[in-house]
Amino acid sequence: MKRSDRRILTTHVGSLARPHELLDAMRVREEGSQDDSTIDRLVKTAVLDMVKRQAECGIDVVTDGEQSKLGFYQYLVERFDGMETRPGGLVLPPSWQLEVDMFPEYYADYFSKYSSDAGPTKANVIVCTGPITYAGHEAVARDIENLKAALGEVDVEE
Repeated sequence: MKRSDRRILTTHVGSLARPHELLDAMRVREEGSQDDSTIDRLVKTAVLDMVKRQAECGIDVVTDGEQSKLGFYQYLVERFDGMETRPGGLVLPPSWQLEVDMFPEYYADYFSKYSSDAGPTKANVIVCTGPITYAGHEAVARDIENLKAALGEVDVEE
């Protein structure tokens, strides 16, 4: 952990927007028709871009912006054994459905951007199928390698 007795260091926590080309490739990979070398190249480029952009904004302690992860739930399935996706419920959790019901005109327009039928669609759900163990050692090593490579291109605290 980086410390400073001169000023408060700035950082960013969480995901930063991924390039469309990377998102498209990740979605194709989910369908089983994208080779990992393409994803690896796009992730490495995206991490470098995110690190440079954070440095340009004055962020002291930069992150990879979670560029290698399509989303939190997919991350669980990719990095943990004992979990898998199955066809299942609605994209929206029940707590959000109340808001959708209260503002139907707004959400009809909102969902039309993501679905041809202008409403939430069925999605895969994640289920526990056995003991949960971490299985993402190679992936996290790749994330660290990508971040270290990007750090070599910028001047930041850490």
